[in-house]
Amino acid sequence: MPSSSTKPKQPSRWRRRLGLAVAGLLVALIVAEVLVRIAALAPSIDPHMGWLTADVHLPYKPKPGSHIRGKVPSGEYQYDHHHNSLGFRDSEHDTKKPPGTFRILGVGDSFTAGWGAPFEQTYLRRLELALAARDGDHPRIEVIKAGISGYFPQTEKLVVEHYGLQFQPDVIIVGFLPNDVLDTVRGIESVVVDKQGYLTSAEAADLGALGLWLYRTSHVARIALRAWVKFRQRDLPPNWWMPIYEPNEEFEAAWRELEHQYEGLRTVAQTAGAKLVVLHIPESVPDQPFHAYPAKRLAAWCAAHNVTFIDAAPQVLAAAQASPDLLYYPEDRHCTPTGYQAVADALLAGLIAANLVP
Repeated sequence: MPSSSTKPKQPSRWRRRLGLAVAGLLVALIVAEVLVRIAALAPSIDPHMGWLTADVHLPYKPKPGSHIRGKVPSGEYQYDHHHNSLGFRDSEHDTKKPPGTFRILGVGDSFTAGWGAPFEQTYLRRLELALAARDGDHPRIEVIKAGISGYFPQTEKLVVEHYGLQFQPDVIIVGFLPNDVLDTVRGIESVVVDKQGYLTSAEAADLGALGLWLYRTSHVARIALRAWVKFRQRDLPPNWWMPIYEPNEEFEAAWRELEHQYEGLRTVAQTAGAKLVVLHIPESVPDQPFHAYPAKRLAAWCAAHNVTFIDAAPQVLAAAQASPDLLYYPEDRHCTPTGYQAVADALLAGLIAANLVP
């Protein structure tokens, strides 16, 4: 038996030093986390992107039946969105078209979904109300509102094929914005939705479950991981996207792919007995000459393929000159309700002029 005078074993010097180093590191991380949060140095996480879900046909979509509310990161407006059983920001519609009903299917990105405005002030809802309020005898009008944030022609075609056609639309409207060309460059696999319903880039997804958890939980980790993802993405120089506003070879392949997707949409619409309409929505008030190129390019393609083209840019510019209200949020960049009204006015006039609505 050990003697009563035997002293208990003391931890070795290196273990003590390791323990002190770990404790010091934890304290430093806690202090850094507090300071970074107080100074708001970390990039913000858009809270409304936690309500998406994977889909058998689409890369992602809003969770069916979900209701989200909050404020966008810029603080410029609050949102309050209800999604129907298909995940669209819309009311429910019977799959079978009721007799005497004329249906319009609208697809597009967050502008078509109406971010920046209450549901009643989105451009597709305004169009629906304006068509229903016309004088004279006309059929009941239904607009299927199927815009999804971040979508572009390739994904919009999937929406039409797998969800839109079941409503037997008479007209299919595709909302185009110039950033659709950039999204075409990135491709359908450039973003994924994780199990928590957040959209992440393909590079960010490679961080794994622990890395994504740290990104959402720790502001310090968010700064470090964002820097790593940007390093992997090899950030492009400022204004790298400007060539989409002029004829050149840099984005010619993307333009041709986009037009190829529209050709596929035209075929799908024809097969279903529907008319295709391409609606150009400018990303800002079109007050510079170079803003005209995307519309000119699309107009030429539509004319060559018997597709109706409607350009909202002239109406948006006229509204900006006539109204004291902003048409676009300066930071968030979506349309304000006034901006969506201008888009709806242009769309209504264009559909009537083309004799596409009875």
